[in-house]
This record gives sequence, structure tokens and C-alpha cells, in this order.
Amino acid sequence: MIRKTMTVLLAISVIVLSISAAFAADGGVFGEVAAQEGEYADRRLTVLDQIAEKPAASQTLEDGISMEINQAYYEGSRIFVSYTMGSNADLIQLHEGAPEETKWTHEVENWITGEAPAIDQADYMKEHDWLNGQGQRWLEGPYDVIEGIVLEDGTETRTVGGMEIKQKDGSLIGWLEAVIPEEKGADSQSFAISISCNHAIKFQDNASYKENWQETKKATVPFTATRSKDVTTLRGSKQANSWQAKAAATAGKADMQVTIRLASDEQVKARNELETGKTEVATDLIIYWDLYRNGQLINDVYGENRAFMDGEEVVYEIGFPRMDNTSSLSLVPVYARTGAHEDEAITLEAEK
Repeated sequence: MIRKTMTVLLAISVIVLSISAAFAADGGVFGEVAAQEGEYADRRLTVLDQIAEKPAASQTLEDGISMEINQAYYEGSRIFVSYTMGSNADLIQLHEGAPEETKWTHEVENWITGEAPAIDQADYMKEHDWLNGQGQRWLEGPYDVIEGIVLEDGTETRTVGGMEIKQKDGSLIGWLEAVIPEEKGADSQSFAISISCNHAIKFQDNASYKENWQETKKATVPFTATRSKDVTTLRGSKQANSWQAKAAATAGKADMQVTIRLASDEQVKARNELETGKTEVATDLIIYWDLYRNGQLINDVYGENRAFMDGEEVVYEIGFPRMDNTSSLSLVPVYARTGAHEDEAITLEAEK
């Protein structure tokens, strides 16, 4: 049933963000995210802000949301991207009464949006002030979500880092770090940010709150990045009593990322048992790898560090500080029970 509806439409004309211009004097979005995150910011961001290229790629999506690729740094095996996404506050439509019969994807009894603590963001405040529980009111608008980065041919990358921060005007600034399949690392690569475009209805039915979220389409914003020439690739391998491993390291301007692929029936079985909830496993598990130079431990790590299963291999991804000198480096496995085994170190040598 449709009740008498008063539609309050704010300007739906597309407003192109000027955020990047405001950042220009002091850098880009990488630097702005670092500034807003403060002491919790990823330490690589200030470096990325200085070395990243500016693709000058922007697009206004069909739902009126603007998207700009602000910066990109590409190493062949990884891509770092910063971006801004326009505020949807001016695209939110406000209505009195109740919407047409709708299948709700989320319902909460005894919840009034307007009684929740206020947040100083334009789009949130618009919803907060309208859905005040004094009767029946609803709103609708676009709510777009960044899903990741894809290559021009549709190959998906794997997101391994990033952050997104909402601004007071409702816009977003953010960045992504993604791993690229090794065979796809061309000198110049065409990418795209993948976006899920959603339409949402939010209904305050007196003291009950209801939502309906529907994905309307997928969208992409393309950009091109040139592979950095200031990158050193190192490789090494090792066979121990119960395992064999291959390591690859990419030493770029922002950090050094190490990937170790370990094949071992015992280690794979132990990690599978651990991941299925078993608290005690028979095998002494390799939980980490330390980096050494000339036998001296480099006691620092960057970014997110992961250990996961990939088929019949255990994969370790570990970030270390930027290495201007990549000579005499080795990786030492650290076991859960017996600690570091320096006699099982993998020597890293620069690829010729």
C-alpha cells in the first residue's frame, strides 16, 4: 500500500569531487589517509605518496556517484592504488509515509535511527535527522562499494591491504594493495577498480527499522600504470628433512615483500588440523620466517603478514622495510615449539 508521499529531492546533478585538488599542495590520497590515521597508519603510505604516479582517471557512475583514481604504484607483482569516491548525500531521496511493498533484507525492532549517537558526516546526518521515529518515513539512494582491482582482461587480483575513511561530506578516501598473478606482470598494465553499485531503501516504521539492499550492477573505473624500474627481484630455495621451499622477494621503493611457498606433507597436515580448530598438532609447525643480513636479524615488518594454504602448499607472505642493499639476505624458519632454525635458512640472491 502506498501512503501519501512527499518527496524531498535535493540536487541530483552530479558534483565532481574537488578533493584531489585540495590534496595537491601536500601530496595525494596516500598521504591524506596517513595523516588521518595518524600513529595507526601503514608506514608505507608516506613513501607511496611521494613515488606514486597520478593516472588522472575518473568517472561518474550511472547512479551519480563520482569515482577518481588518485595515485598508483605498480611493481609487476603488486599494485597500490589510492582513490576518492563522491558523497551520496545529494543523491539520497527522502519520503514521508511507507514505501511500496518491499522484501526487507534487514529488520530491527525497537530501533530508531534518529536516537543513535550522531556522526558528523553529511550522508549519515541526513539519514539520522530524517528517520527520527515520529511516524513513518523512508529514504532511498545509491550506496556503492569498492570490491577490488581487476586487470583489463578480467583477471582478478588478490587484495592484501588497504584502508577507507569517510569524510565529513560523506565522501570516501581510501587505498588498496593487491597481488597480481606473476605471469601478468607486464611493463605497462591496464587495470580497473571494480565497484558493486547498490540501491538501498531505509524505512523507519515508528519504532521499527527496516532495510532493503539490492545490487543493481557492477561497474569498473579503468586506469593504466607503468611498472617501476627501481625494483629488485630475489629468489632462493631450500630442501630440509621434511620440507622443500621456494622464496621470491620483491624489493621496491616502498618495502620488500617476501613470498615463501613450502611443500611438506607434515606441515600441510598440521596447518590443516590447526585451521579446523585442533589445538594440538603432532608436527612442530613453521609459523613464520625471519629475515637476516649477514647473520644479523632484521627485526622489523611492514604491512599485513599472512600464512595460508594454497592447494598442497603453505604460502607465507611477509613484508619488510625497504632494502637499498639487498645483498647477503637469508630467510630463517621459525617453528612453534623449537624457534628459529638457522641451519635451514634460505639464501636470497638477486635475479639476473
